[in-house]
Amino acid sequence: SQMELGRAYLMGDGVDKNPRLAAKWLQRAAAQQQAEALALLAQAAAQLTPEERSRLRSQQASSTP
Repeated sequence: SQMELGRAYLMGDGVDKNPRLAAKWLQRAAAQQQAEALALLAQAAAQLTPEERSRLRSQQASSTP
């Protein structure tokens, strides 16, 4: 699932740790109302640069109905 893939990238479990890819997959899972994905997305966002966090917020705003 998208959340599991995001968690793997966030934790570096079986893949290279990559908070940017983690945020991408966790954002998709969060859009499907997966509460755990929202918490993990916050963790991933904390590891991003300010510019990456800004892009992530913009993407979230544009995907919200």
